[in-house]
Amino acid sequence: MSQLPATIPPVQPIQPTIARPVIDDAFWFAYSGQVVQNAINSRNTAAANLASILPWLWSVYSASALAVVGISKIVFSKFEIALVVAPVPVLLLAYWCAVWAQAPISVMFDPRIPTAIEQVYDRNVISKNRRLHLALALALLASILVAAAIMCAAFAKNR
Repeated sequence: MSQLPATIPPVQPIQPTIARPVIDDAFWFAYSGQVVQNAINSRNTAAANLASILPWLWSVYSASALAVVGISKIVFSKFEIALVVAPVPVLLLAYWCAVWAQAPISVMFDPRIPTAIEQVYDRNVISKNRRLHLALALALLASILVAAAIMCAAFAKNR
């Protein structure tokens, strides 16, 4: 006959494992560090993306303008000509501003004073923001003018 142990070991209670929250103060502190570190680079990337889109807009405008104004026999009024030509300087300026937004900003600070470094960094981010917003506003205006020029050319009538 088999013998049973004299004492049965106690059953160990199962300890529930509580997962540490992923989004806690440490997460937000790390995130804020990344935001600060990437502030200038992210604006440069956005400006580069904008600069890469503007030539596409220019080609759409050029093809449309050439097709309607250059090939057709439509006689345009002075207003219509102004509207068709209006995107040209705005597109050039928008592209220039997008490139300018990527340009480094010259700085001077005392490397021994952290607050001086921080102030220069903050001014650079603000300056980059302004340059990028100007480029975006001009790109939006150029897009609107290109659409208006295409619509004007499309609905122009033979006189």
